[in-house]
Amino acid sequence: MAKVDLSGRTNNKLGEPSGIVIAHLLEGNRTFNSLDLSGNAFGDATGIALAEALRNNNVLTSLDLRSNAFGDATGRALAEALRTVHSLTRLSGVSLKQLRGVDRTPHLDLSNCLLSNAE
Repeated sequence: MAKVDLSGRTNNKLGEPSGIVIAHLLEGNRTFNSLDLSGNAFGDATGIALAEALRNNNVLTSLDLRSNAFGDATGRALAEALRTVHSLTRLSGVSLKQLRGVDRTPHLDLSNCLLSNAE
């Protein structure tokens, strides 16, 4: 299986419209198992689209979303998707606060997340 790197560090700095297109492509993916979308300008529209795509993808095992502009809406959508997604074992860049309420969480890489007790 292959890794696809569309991170901002490769000088892409993709925005929301590109993120939504990537999410739709992810839905039909049967080729790559790792996707790096870190460091782009993605917001909740992309995050929600990615969550929906994950529901229909049983190949992706690793998704890196670090350093984007995802909010609570993305966290809720991903939390709901993770209830039924069993292939994803590594998710980076979404805080535990955003995923609150998930019964089954994959390994979470929180190296670039700010965690606090503040509500």
